[in-house]
Amino acid sequence: MLPFILYLFSISQPFVYDKQTYNIEALTKKDADYDFTLPDEVVHFNVLSTIHQNLYDLCKDHTNCALVGVTTDEAPNCFCMANNATMKTTKLADKTGIQLEYENDMGTNSKIQIVCKKGEKGDTFKLERSQGFEYLVTFEHEGGCPKGGAGGSDAFGIVFFIILLVAAVLYFAIGIPVCKCGMKKSGKEIIPFINFWIALPGLFIDGVKCMFSPCCKSKSGYADVES
Repeated sequence: MLPFILYLFSISQPFVYDKQTYNIEALTKKDADYDFTLPDEVVHFNVLSTIHQNLYDLCKDHTNCALVGVTTDEAPNCFCMANNATMKTTKLADKTGIQLEYENDMGTNSKIQIVCKKGEKGDTFKLERSQGFEYLVTFEHEGGCPKGGAGGSDAFGIVFFIILLVAAVLYFAIGIPVCKCGMKKSGKEIIPFINFWIALPGLFIDGVKCMFSPCCKSKSGYADVES
C-alpha cells in the first residue's frame, strides 16, 4: 500500500519553481534521449533527468549526466558536460521561461532553456556550443509558461482522493468479512460501525447548526454531556 501511495506522488507532482507551476516534465524522455550531431561529436541529453547511459557503449560510466558529448574522431570518447546533481533553476532574464543550468568536472556550464510559447507541445530544439565547450539547448514550449501559483495543490488533491478511495475499499473489503465470519453478524450489522454511519448525517447537520447557533441541542441520538 505504501509503495503504491509513494508512486502516485512521484508521478503526480509537477515542476514548481518560485511558487509557480511549470509543465517542463512533458519534455522528459522516458526511454530515449535527445540527440544532436555536430561536426566532431554527437550530443545526447535529457530534460529533468539523466541520459540513458546504457544506450551508449562509451557512456556507461556516466550515471548522473544530463548531457554528454560523444566524439567522432579516431579515438571516440564520452564526456559528461552536465552533472545532473548540480542542476540550478532560474527564470530567464526576460521572465519568459525557465532555465536549467548544470556544471561539470571541466569547470564549464551547460544550460537548457525552455522558452514560453503557449500552445506549443512539440519537442523541437536548437543546440549551440561555445568554443569553451559550453552547451546551450533551447526549447520553445508551453512548459516554459507558468500555469499559476497552485504549487501542485491540484495534484495533491487528486492523490488524496485516490488514497481516500483505496482506504474506503479496504475498509469494507476487510471489515465486512470480519463482522460476518469472525463476529457472526448478519444483515446490515456486517457493515463495520453501522450505527456510526447511520448517525453520521445527523451529526453533520448538528455540527452545521451549531456553527450558527451555539446553543443548539443535539438530535442525533447521542446523549448530551452536561458539565
